Amino acid sequence: MTIDFEKICSENIKDYGEKTHHLSFLGNLYADRTHFIYELLQNAEDAKASEINFHLKAHCLEVSHNGRLFNEEDVRGICGVGDGTKSEDLTQIGTFGIGFKSVYGYTLKPEIHCGDNHFCIEHYVRPHQIAVRKIPKPFSTLFVFPFDRENEELNQITSQEAFDEISDRLKSLGIRTLLFLKNLEQISFIIEGGSSGSYLRENEEHETHSRVKVIGQKNEEEVDEQWLIFSKSLPDPYHDLKTEIAFHLKTKEGKKNSHEIVPIQSSLLTVFFPTDQETHLGFLVQGPFKTTPARDNIPKQNEWNKNLVLVIRDLLSETLHVVKDLGLLSVSFLECLPIRDVLLHDEWLVGPLYEATKNAFEVSELLPTDDGSFTRSCNAKISRTKDLRSLINTHQLTEMLLSKEKIKWITGHITRDKNQELYDYFEDHLSIEEITPEKFAGKLSEVFLAQQSDEWFIQLYEFLSGQNALWRAAGNYKEGLLRRKPFIKCQDDMIRPPFEVEKDTHDEVPVVFLPVKTEVDVPLVKWRIYHNQKAKEFLERDLRLNKPDICAEVMQNVLGKFESHSEEEFKSLKENYQDYVDQISEAFNLVISPQNSELRRRLMSTPWILSRNAKTGDEKFLKANAVYLASAELEQYFRDNGEAWFVCEDYQHERTILTELGVKHSPGWMHRQSLFYCNKYQSAKIDLVVERGSHRRGLKCFDPDAEVFGLEHALKNITPGLSVYIWNEIACKYSKFIRGQIETATRQDFSNAETEDLVSKFGKLLDSTKWIKTKTEWKVPSECRIDELPREFKVEDKIVDALGIKPSDSEEKQNRIIELQEVLGVNQNDASFIMELINEPSRLSELQLVLKKPSTKPPFPERSSKNPERRSGKVKEQQERAGSRSYETRERSVRVSQPLEDSKEYLRDLYTNDDDKMICQMCENEMPFRLLNGKYYFEAVQVNDNYPEEVYQLNLALCPVCAAKYKYILKKDDAALEKFVSSLDGIESPSFIFDFSIENGVNHSIRFVELHLEDVRTILNNHLEESV
Repeated sequence: MTIDFEKICSENIKDYGEKTHHLSFLGNLYADRTHFIYELLQNAEDAKASEINFHLKAHCLEVSHNGRLFNEEDVRGICGVGDGTKSEDLTQIGTFGIGFKSVYGYTLKPEIHCGDNHFCIEHYVRPHQIAVRKIPKPFSTLFVFPFDRENEELNQITSQEAFDEISDRLKSLGIRTLLFLKNLEQISFIIEGGSSGSYLRENEEHETHSRVKVIGQKNEEEVDEQWLIFSKSLPDPYHDLKTEIAFHLKTKEGKKNSHEIVPIQSSLLTVFFPTDQETHLGFLVQGPFKTTPARDNIPKQNEWNKNLVLVIRDLLSETLHVVKDLGLLSVSFLECLPIRDVLLHDEWLVGPLYEATKNAFEVSELLPTDDGSFTRSCNAKISRTKDLRSLINTHQLTEMLLSKEKIKWITGHITRDKNQELYDYFEDHLSIEEITPEKFAGKLSEVFLAQQSDEWFIQLYEFLSGQNALWRAAGNYKEGLLRRKPFIKCQDDMIRPPFEVEKDTHDEVPVVFLPVKTEVDVPLVKWRIYHNQKAKEFLERDLRLNKPDICAEVMQNVLGKFESHSEEEFKSLKENYQDYVDQISEAFNLVISPQNSELRRRLMSTPWILSRNAKTGDEKFLKANAVYLASAELEQYFRDNGEAWFVCEDYQHERTILTELGVKHSPGWMHRQSLFYCNKYQSAKIDLVVERGSHRRGLKCFDPDAEVFGLEHALKNITPGLSVYIWNEIACKYSKFIRGQIETATRQDFSNAETEDLVSKFGKLLDSTKWIKTKTEWKVPSECRIDELPREFKVEDKIVDALGIKPSDSEEKQNRIIELQEVLGVNQNDASFIMELINEPSRLSELQLVLKKPSTKPPFPERSSKNPERRSGKVKEQQERAGSRSYETRERSVRVSQPLEDSKEYLRDLYTNDDDKMICQMCENEMPFRLLNGKYYFEAVQVNDNYPEEVYQLNLALCPVCAAKYKYILKKDDAALEKFVSSLDGIESPSFIFDFSIENGVNHSIRFVELHLEDVRTILNNHLEESV
């Protein structure tokens, strides 16, 4: 269709005049001139376009969409002022002519290319045909807005400023721009040299709502939102117009296919596109409101707008029910609604919505409850205590509050901590009562409690365990409301208070007691309730109820039956024995009773414990100290022993009580009660005989007459397992009673006492019986070596010594070596060497042959002094500085002092020859071996041990064999040693030969280097002078 643009231009000149400066205001129509972007979106929406694209270049903006083609009426509208095609069509977004004029904030001559029509507009209202321009596919319309206002006096703007402003607007469009549009499904933009983006809308229509998904992609970053949109048509004649509200849908955390409605942070009132007016709602509101010409505000007093709000109010009321039916009426949805006081200042819009919401909650079941259903505000109660909501269900809550209608708890997902505004709204605006633990306690009645089950009372007591203020005694705080109020269910199903106050004394006394199996005449807590651990803890630990004092009752009516009885009475006692044991157990544990001590004494002295014989299995009642608690070990120990009795198996569970009363779990002593206290008083002296002129006592609790019950029988019937038990549990445990000492005196103060070592009867039995199983045979203890004992035995020194167990071969040898060390005063190596010579005489003969055998000896080193007088003076000085030889008294006399210098280094230097071989002073052979450090091993043997000073020169360098000869033969012969030492001063040759016989008359010499001999003489002479 060809349009006559010149004709339209001529008509507009006639209508608006030759000059158009009066139309320049059109470029300043909006405070934010980039608002024209929304006007272009509106035009595309009204043209039923599904896609629009913005392409921002350095010097212009190009906008393309795929809407219907322009006709002449559209051209006249876009070139007119207030004469747009939408002036009478309220179903369209805005006034085309005025809205489009906002582009003049950036351009003087916009271009439009649509189908076969290509024109520009000059001076706001004058269209002119221009050259054809190809429209990019798949679009049908192209707008071009050159940035040509750089030279304008009014509204001047550079291309760069225009580019920057429009760029910022395009980037901030957001995905919600598409939310309320019906035709546009895609918006895209490209910024030259910068970013790009696109926004898509997907609609899913339902009978009661639309589900819209908007997706945005900007610089490859993708975001999406899902919305539920509810709509309501306006009354005739505007039935085609709709108001809408939109709720944001969010995927539940951890549930990919499950969504919930959540409040939004900012909610601008929308007239197809957002305005500048904030509603403070948690959802979006959209409607065809009348706006200011700049479309940035809504006139609140406008009748059209007021009526529109009423339609939105009704829509919200209807939406509440639809959301409930969709299963989306949750706590987060409630937080979207107008519930805040701060909203009421905007009464023209939010006020009606607030009233509609409040009214809906009052008349319809829209409030979520704790049982998953819904209720009205008048039938709802709220509690911040989860345990209270769990304790009282809907039926019980209704009964407790004496209501004719069902009362329900508001859902526990609403808490004051997490949802304070919603919680306050329920209390302050909907008048929903909060049931606190105190209110709950106040509303409990005997009628209500009497209808509750035992299981419910268990829950009640568990709940009260954490509510001290409800039941505490008067003191620093106010007495608890339930302290004297009936809430304890008794054995007779009556509900009673736990305590009451006596009128005369004003003292608090118990009304209800904890249950016992003994018949009593006081109210008891119901057994079924008391058996629950949580309820028991509350009643005992928290409320501190006590059991009735049944000690006297048990002593008179229970224990009395056991003191003497006939055979028929025995049968009756046995039939009812479990009941008697239960009563005894209760009374025994009633430690607060004044008669508890007497009860325990009677329990120890009365034969009331049902026992069976270890041999025959016969049963009878015995005292506590006459029976044993059965165990596998004791059953073996007492097998076929007719004197032993066990507690019958059915009553072994009372081990704690039985042990306290004296029932034994290990074999005990047949004599001397004082032995029971030996572990506490290990050094005690116990009286054995106390007669005039005759007194005997055991030291360290020793009693020669002590015997272990059943031991003789067990030893006669010994088995390997029993042997281990006797060793570990009897012999080791009582080892100090095997052997010991007693004192005998004629005087009472034992001042003339004589001490005697004895073996007890218990010890003699162990000593004389073959009860230890070695690998080959049974032996008495004294025949056994330690290494023969079974590996299950606990080997301890005290029992080994007490039973005379012999050490192993290796231990015996080691003991002999230690003995030689102590007797001879030698080190361990020397003692071992002597042991070998003693034990193997043949080695001594071999040693003699070696000594007699001629050998080629290495050259003996030579060391002489260049200045003998000076060296002699120096040695004397060292002797004077040397410390005195000292000893400490230990197990043997041990030398602890040391020479000032290392004697070995001194000797190693003197007796190493030019071939680097170290020579022995006695045999004159090379030292037998070197150590890992390369040095020769030898012994530095002191010439004589009688000198007081620690002088390193008084040592000989000897090989191990010669060292042994010198120390253990020559040194042990005092006369020979004295002769040797005195001869040192008179010899002239360094190779001083002193004959002394080792064996078979073989003589030996000791050779010195000159330096060593001079040092020795100096020390000996100096010592002789000091002595004189």
